Amino acid sequence: MTSKEHFGQQGALLEDPSAWLALQAANGLAIPYLGVLLDVKVGDVLFPGCGVVVVKDHCLANTNGLVGTNIIKHCWDTLTKDNLTVPSLSSERFQQQSWRNAMRVCAKEARFAASDGFTGYVRTINRYPLEIPGHSEVLVWGRTKAGIQKRDYQCLVEPFGESDVLTARAVSTVKQGKVTHQSEKHKQHPGLPTTPPEAG
Repeated sequence: MTSKEHFGQQGALLEDPSAWLALQAANGLAIPYLGVLLDVKVGDVLFPGCGVVVVKDHCLANTNGLVGTNIIKHCWDTLTKDNLTVPSLSSERFQQQSWRNAMRVCAKEARFAASDGFTGYVRTINRYPLEIPGHSEVLVWGRTKAGIQKRDYQCLVEPFGESDVLTARAVSTVKQGKVTHQSEKHKQHPGLPTTPPEAG
């Protein structure tokens, strides 16, 4: 049975997804694939309508598939929303440890990114509260969501909420999850940033 026959029976084949998603191998050649919408069951939890990319048969030897980040994100959202635990995803100890490791990564990402995955937060890298003297301006190092494969990326840093400390709205470069932003304090007495700036 070919991948098209197998996955076509399991879910709905998408018509020519290559028009909006191109896959390339390390040598630059295109990877032919099928796009399928499947209902995926992980342990006791069902995730309907998940997008799955299946490489065509003539390009592969016998190999195992990979669980995509979209499935892992569904698992994280369900666990946190429904107060479930990792054993809900697997009864095998080895697999449970793999899921725990994946959920730790999701938890770390959730500290810095909003649910849309594009808007996030910058938090100071200081271990202790940062005090800004009155009538002064400082350049603050912050920590935010790292780029894919640790790549640098551009983001817009802007204030989030009201505070005596003003954060300059600026386009900055995130390097390995760190970014600088400019903060000002206009009042005479020292102040502490009460809310983290937002990065988008």
